[in-house]
Amino acid sequence: MRKQKKLIIALAASLVATPIMALTSTQSAVAIQQQVQTERLVSLGGSLNAQQAEQTKQLLGAANVPADRVIYVDGNTINRFLQDGSNASTSVYSSALIEKQAPGFGVQVQIVTPQNITLVKPVTYQNAAITSGAKDVLIKIATVTPVTGEGALAGVYALLEKSGVQVDQKAVKVAEKEIKIVEQVKQTAQTTDNQVNDNQVNKIISDIKKEVTVNVTNNTEVNVTQIVQNVVNNNTEINLTQENVQQLEEFASEFAQTEAAKDEATITQLEKSIELNLDRPWLDVLSSIDQKATVEELLAMERKDYSDASLYHPIIPALFNRFYQLAEQKENMQTLYSHTFIVEKMLPNLTKEAKQALNQLRVYIYQYAENDEEMRKSTFESAGLPYVSLRDAWIERLNAANNWAAANPTLYEIFTKVALSSGFALETSMYQESQTPEGIQVEVRWDSITHANLQGLYTYVPETQALTQLDQISGNVVQSPAAFDFKAEYGVEVVNGYVPMNEIPANYRVGEVEVEQSSAEESAEQPMEETTEQNEPATEVEVTEPPAEGDGTSTNE
Repeated sequence: MRKQKKLIIALAASLVATPIMALTSTQSAVAIQQQVQTERLVSLGGSLNAQQAEQTKQLLGAANVPADRVIYVDGNTINRFLQDGSNASTSVYSSALIEKQAPGFGVQVQIVTPQNITLVKPVTYQNAAITSGAKDVLIKIATVTPVTGEGALAGVYALLEKSGVQVDQKAVKVAEKEIKIVEQVKQTAQTTDNQVNDNQVNKIISDIKKEVTVNVTNNTEVNVTQIVQNVVNNNTEINLTQENVQQLEEFASEFAQTEAAKDEATITQLEKSIELNLDRPWLDVLSSIDQKATVEELLAMERKDYSDASLYHPIIPALFNRFYQLAEQKENMQTLYSHTFIVEKMLPNLTKEAKQALNQLRVYIYQYAENDEEMRKSTFESAGLPYVSLRDAWIERLNAANNWAAANPTLYEIFTKVALSSGFALETSMYQESQTPEGIQVEVRWDSITHANLQGLYTYVPETQALTQLDQISGNVVQSPAAFDFKAEYGVEVVNGYVPMNEIPANYRVGEVEVEQSSAEESAEQPMEETTEQNEPATEVEVTEPPAEGDGTSTNE
């Protein structure tokens, strides 16, 4: 059996906010901030070869980060902080970039390569990072080969040490325990529908940390038994075992001893990181949705007025009207969800209010689609596939679009031409390219769990910049429109204002770009090195490939 490679994600740049661990008496917060005057820091897995390292940096959007702001983490580094038996033979591939954000942003985590991280979810990293003291940062995580995801904070500890900060071992142990507790509760606890997800468990842990912090900062007794009981009583949809409760009490007691528990700002960070802030990118908003809504509740809620032309393009109210029409008829919303991304690309100068409205619409579409989660789960089981939640499937598709933009910008522009022409957003559909004598052929498909439905077949010719498509009715090849016709679909004209970020060379052929998208896939398929049998961390597991995602945007499929 293949052994799982240890995931070492360097949540490195959380250092740029304020010190994320207890400082020595000779080091003040000001001194540390003066030491690290940078917006971004990166940690790369020490087992990456030169090509993989460059590919990983591009996935993270860190290609231009100076070498003195990049550290490499190996197995010895891991063991120095986590004492988990890792050594020089431990393979380390996972990497991260962390960017300082404006006050009030909270801690947000984006897993750029979710297909390669099989266990730990973004919200778990988020909670653990806050335990370590991270404030107002965006964390991007990427790995070019499958890993489970434990040990994700080792990189940040290494960077702190490099900066001369004495690492608080209490925070190290508590953050690592937190990740393990999440997985244990998910495996043993139950809900009314027998399904416990990362967001539910992390909400419990977040609530416990807030209550503990209130007590510690007010110099009142920390009664962990009472705190955990209060939180459990406020989350009645989850049935915890007695062992779960004991684990949470032990965690609360240990968290109370950390520097994060002594800082009132921790409460704000926890609240900001889990609230539904529509100003954030959709990927972050999607990760934060924790409220369910029935179709009836969605239809009954107050409907905001989006008619102010100074704030909202007319397509915004038209999209909302379509949502309510489809909801009333209990129809599929796959196309509507896709069109929200096309609108955003065609109208790059949307107001802040209009962008918030698009995110709100996507929240409604997600809540609508989530009503079919049990049907979705049943479909996976019937097909003999491991279950993947709707949220995780949508996040995977969003990250796939980001991967193309970072790893293969030229091909991404070709895909974008197809998306703008067809209305099939790269954020919602599967794109596959191939080189043919006629040009670059692009297949667009919608993944419905058990099969991928062909949405369109397109050919782009770089020399002439011509885009054609196969008419699936007549079988003829016809010219594709430059942009999707929103007036014909919604009665509102949308002028295509998309500005390409990269030019497509006239002699471009598939594969002749700086970093090929296929490289990541090839790396993932290579046989994985095994860690040594001795001192192998007990948390390592064999990797299983996640299944393809499904639709889930209809309540009557």
